[in-house]
Amino acid sequence: MSDCGCNDGLELPVGPKGDDGRGYDATSSTSLDTLDTAATTASLTITTEKAYTPGARGRASDAANPAVNFFEFVVLSYDPVTGAMSVNNIDNKNGSGTIANWNINLAGETGSTGATGAAGLTSRLTRDAISLVALTTASDGDKAVNFTLAFTPVNKTYILVNVSGQQVEVGDGVKTKDSYFSGDGGTTARGFDTSHPNGGVQIGDELFWNGSVITYELNAAVDIIDIIYPT
Repeated sequence: MSDCGCNDGLELPVGPKGDDGRGYDATSSTSLDTLDTAATTASLTITTEKAYTPGARGRASDAANPAVNFFEFVVLSYDPVTGAMSVNNIDNKNGSGTIANWNINLAGETGSTGATGAAGLTSRLTRDAISLVALTTASDGDKAVNFTLAFTPVNKTYILVNVSGQQVEVGDGVKTKDSYFSGDGGTTARGFDTSHPNGGVQIGDELFWNGSVITYELNAAVDIIDIIYPT
């Protein structure tokens, strides 16, 4: 034994296990129609000896269908001896029906409303070029129709071209697809992005045809062209 008077090396007995602390998981057999009414208060009897105190936020969920039927509340009062609980500020309801078998537990506080996001772009689908009679074409780069775009399309969006109900491919700044838009009589092809070296498709542009690419020429007697794009 050392000079300090301590019981060096002496193994002391382990004390008895303490009582479990009061938890929050509880049940209730009180019949409530809270999910079907506008009530914001309720009284119910839950398991005794729980740790609920006024101001705690809780959730009551249907024991048989907890993910569908539930509501949340703020504890107004709770008697741990009798289990009597009064709640108010009932919110976050989901489901319906009168239920008499509830699981009761703590719930997290409702977060504050986040900042409003930036407004998205407003656009409309322009259908001003519907049922246009095609021009008869004979070689690549011939004009497809006597029509100029009445609006500038939304930047970086595809322009839909249908010929007699069938969609054809439109070149994005290239003249190697079925068709393309041009602002200089077909010499250069516009892109879908305004940053394209040839510029973006814009008001006043015209549609040109590449018969060798799509393997047929337009025929004014039978072909109808639709041009659809967001503006």
